Amino acid sequence: MIFNEISQISKYLINDVKYDTYSLFGNYYVKWLPSTHNNYKFIRIEKIENGLFGTTINATYRSIGSIDIRCDTNNNLADITFWLVNDKNFVKFMNKEIYGKPLDDNDSNEIKKLLFDYAEKIAKENNCNILRRDVHNNMREYNESINNLGFKLTGERAKDNPFWLVTYKNI
Repeated sequence: MIFNEISQISKYLINDVKYDTYSLFGNYYVKWLPSTHNNYKFIRIEKIENGLFGTTINATYRSIGSIDIRCDTNNNLADITFWLVNDKNFVKFMNKEIYGKPLDDNDSNEIKKLLFDYAEKIAKENNCNILRRDVHNNMREYNESINNLGFKLTGERAKDNPFWLVTYKNI
C-alpha cells in the first residue's frame, strides 16, 4: 500500500482506517512479507523517492522501518525478533548510510512508535499479554529506544545468545 504521510500508515495499521489500495502518488510504501505461519508477521516500510513526474513510476525505494513479530500463543508471548529504523543511531551503529540519508528525529520517533504499536496490536490479536524484545548487553539500544517505549529489563540473558538481555512489556 502507498501512503502520503506516516500518520496515514499508523491509522491504517493500528486503527484499521481504510485507504485506496492502489495509487501512483505517495511518499511511503508498506509491504508485508509472506509467511507460512499465521503467528509470524513481517512488515517493511519504504520511502518513495525520485519517481517520474511526482509519481511512483520508476521511483527508488529506501528502507526506513521494519519489524518482525512471532507470537507464541501457548505462552501468551509476542516476540519482536527483529526491528530496524533508518535513523542516526542506526547509521552510527553501522558506521555508514546503508539505506541512504537517515530519518530526522521526528520521523524516526513516529516510525518507532508505529512499529511497536503495530507489534502490540498483533500481540493482542493473538491473545498475547507480553511483548518481548532482547537487547544487547551494551544497553545502547535499550537506553536509546526500548526503555522509552515502556520495556523493562528482566535480568535474564537471552537463551540464544549470552550477550543479549531479555526485556518485556506487559500489554
